[in-house]
Amino acid sequence: MILAFTGHRNLFNVDFIRASLETLLLFYKPKRCVSGMAIGFDMLAAEAALNHQIPLTAAIP
Repeated sequence: MILAFTGHRNLFNVDFIRASLETLLLFYKPKRCVSGMAIGFDMLAAEAALNHQIPLTAAIP
């Protein structure tokens, strides 16, 4: 499975978002993640994937 992430730049509850990303990655166990690499949610998702040693594709414009 490949998980792709995109979201907002202005985040309000970063700790909750990080915990939610951890839960998603542990539950789905993706083989690869894709992130748009924008500041905000995209970067948090990319960091979480790398922390779990999941290959990351940076889909930059």
